[in-house]
Amino acid sequence: MKDPIVSRRWIVDMESAQLTSFCPEGSKVRYAVVCLRDRARDWWEIAIDSLGAQTVEAMTWTDFVTRFRA
Repeated sequence: MKDPIVSRRWIVDMESAQLTSFCPEGSKVRYAVVCLRDRARDWWEIAIDSLGAQTVEAMTWTDFVTRFRA
């Protein structure tokens, strides 16, 4: 996502959804990934290819947010 306001709102929405659904820390990235659409989904597919599956599986929510905002 190139619009920083839209990106921030999406992160806040994800964090609210994770909180209300009692999403465990280790599942937050997976939870958010299934909600990605369009260019954000394309970005994630590229991230998987460049980082490797093991790195992606070990990624924390903080790591994901940092990469997403970049």
